[in-house]
Amino acid sequence: MLPVPHFQVVFTLPSELRAVALRNDALVYDAMFDASANVLHELARERFDAVLGFTSVLHTWASDLRHHPHVHAIVTAGGLGAAGWTASRPEFLFPHRLLSARFKQRLVARLRDAFAAGELQPPDDDPATLRRRLRDAARRRVRFVVHVEPPAGRGAALAARYLARYARGVALADARILAVSDTDVQIRVRGKVVTLPGVEFVRRFLLHVLPPDFRKIRHYGLYAPGPAARRRDAAAVLLGTAPVAPVDEQPNHAHATSPATLAEPPCPCCGRPTRRHALPATRPSIRWAPLPRGPP
Repeated sequence: MLPVPHFQVVFTLPSELRAVALRNDALVYDAMFDASANVLHELARERFDAVLGFTSVLHTWASDLRHHPHVHAIVTAGGLGAAGWTASRPEFLFPHRLLSARFKQRLVARLRDAFAAGELQPPDDDPATLRRRLRDAARRRVRFVVHVEPPAGRGAALAARYLARYARGVALADARILAVSDTDVQIRVRGKVVTLPGVEFVRRFLLHVLPPDFRKIRHYGLYAPGPAARRRDAAAVLLGTAPVAPVDEQPNHAHATSPATLAEPPCPCCGRPTRRHALPATRPSIRWAPLPRGPP
C-alpha cells in the first residue's frame, strides 16, 4: 500500500433489496462492487482529476448473524494525476450524500438492466414483486447508507490490518460462541448474550456462504493488478518511497552468504535441486491504534 492516510468507506445494501440478494447473491454482490468502484473513480476524476487506489472487501453479516451485505473499501486520501500526486483534505474525502445518491443510482440501474435481461430472479418467483421492490428502492425515501471514516492518523499499515479483519474473518468467531446445547446456541452480540435455536443458528450462519469462486477481495485504481502496478510505482516515487522488492531479491548484509553455502541436497522426492533463502533478522513492528467503531 502507498504511504498515505487511508479512508474507510462502507457501502450498504438497503433492507428492501436483501431478499433479492439472497436469491441472486453473485449478481447482486458483483453489482455492489461495481457500483461502489464506479462512484469512487468518478468522484476522484471530478474532484481531483486523479486516480485513487483502493481495496474493497465484501462483508455479508451483522453482529447477530443476520443478512446485512456491505462493501468495505480502504481508499487512499488522494490520487495520482497528470500533475503528480494530489492529496485530499485530511478529514474529508467526498460528501456523504453525494456518495449515497450515486451509489444508489448505479446499483439500481444495474439491477434493473439485469431484470430486463432475465438474469435477476424474483425472490418469491413473482416478477411483479421484484419490479415493485426495484421501484421502491429507487424512491427518494429509501436511503443507501454510505459511511466514511476519516483516517484519524492511521497509516497504510494499520489500514491494511484493519481491512484484514474483514478479509480473513468468518461470520462468527469461536470466541463469541458461549454455550451449545442439544437445542440452542448462545452467542455474544455486542456485550449481550443472545440465545438462538439450533436450526435458526445454522440458517443464519449459512446465509453468509459465498457463491463458488466468488472473489470477496478486489483491488482498484492504483492498487489494481497488472499494468496498474506501474502507476502505483510512479505514485510511490512521487511520495518518496521506492517499491519494495520480494524478500528473496532484497540484499541482506547481515545474512550475506555465498551461493555455495546456500546450496542444499536435492529433494528426496523428485530429485530436483533445492535452495535456501535468507530472511531478514527482524520484521518492522506495527503498533495498534484505537479505531472508532463504524457500522456493523
